[in-house]
Amino acid sequence: MSFFWNVTRRVSSTALAYCSAFLHYKKTRPNVVGFVLITTQGTKERHVVMQIKRKVLRNLLQQAAVGLADKEMLEQSTCFVFRASRIITFSGDVLVRIPSTLARNLGELVVRAPDLLKLVDKLPDETIDVRRSDSHLILKGSRRQAGVGFWTSVLLPYQDVKPPSTESSEWAEAPKDLAGRMAQAALICGRDETHYLTTCVHMNRRVVEACDNVRFYRGNGQTYLPKDVIASGRSIAKLAGMPITHTCVRKSWLHFKLANRGTVSVRLARVAKYIQGIDDVGKLDNPQTVKLPTNLTDILGRAQIMSEGEDVTFTLTPSKLQLLARKEGGWFRESKRVRYNGPRLSFAVNPKFLLEIYQRAKSVEVTPTKMRVKTSNEVFVVA
Repeated sequence: MSFFWNVTRRVSSTALAYCSAFLHYKKTRPNVVGFVLITTQGTKERHVVMQIKRKVLRNLLQQAAVGLADKEMLEQSTCFVFRASRIITFSGDVLVRIPSTLARNLGELVVRAPDLLKLVDKLPDETIDVRRSDSHLILKGSRRQAGVGFWTSVLLPYQDVKPPSTESSEWAEAPKDLAGRMAQAALICGRDETHYLTTCVHMNRRVVEACDNVRFYRGNGQTYLPKDVIASGRSIAKLAGMPITHTCVRKSWLHFKLANRGTVSVRLARVAKYIQGIDDVGKLDNPQTVKLPTNLTDILGRAQIMSEGEDVTFTLTPSKLQLLARKEGGWFRESKRVRYNGPRLSFAVNPKFLLEIYQRAKSVEVTPTKMRVKTSNEVFVVA
């Protein structure tokens, strides 16, 4: 462990304070390598140079990026805000606060997210120095450095969204499979805003579900949510892979606490009830069971190359299953023999969703109008 103080006159009380702070950070944050206090003769300006592992910084920024807007509808909604020891992003529907020693020592500033993300991702150095100059956030490796411009005025309108403090008793512990069920439900949501509920995920104390009038997903099991909530599928989809540990509902927001003591807040839909009669969607009359191919994972992996995130077509004919993927400029088709003697059936399925389900279910149930996949606590139906 080493760090250096570069001062033009003498080590001041401020330097000693930073030294003490660093020793504390090393005990609690082993990924922080060190920092350097730089003072400028004749001025009161001081800049801390943080040495941090690039992968750690990238992970922090990627978690914070969940709250970024695709387009800047709100001022600074495509930016990282470093403020009050946190990296903050807010799209208007999703607010993320990630605690960070880096944010604490850089002080208050606002940086355009795309440039910073790309730079951190492309730098080859294992450890990088991060500091602020008068107008740029400086990233320095062993033989390279870059500067990203910043603002010091925070205009992002996020402060009205107030999750509980991380120590509050309002938080309820989240089941370990909650994030997975939410991610699966979000993949089912439609995109037609004229049928708003079909674009949303519905959750209550025991269920996570979604339906776009063609596909239906329900994940059963405790959620420990205090009441029914409905949220945009696009917002919920952004939470995939986040280390969610606790949940809380406050006013019009669903809050999630993360393993790193950060928080994510998702705006709730202003509707009172979810789709009526949804239970009937999951019912099948006299279904026939079809065993899926043992190499379905490989087939779907090849199909995804030509699907670009869109649905693949899943077709059953007597003794044959066929997957077809299309995109502009190409297509992919593969067939496998299966035991099936019914009429020709064709369904559109999200390949990522089917891959997840296939880990837990190796067969499907079909009728002339529907296909259903069931696991111990999940149901997926496509018509």
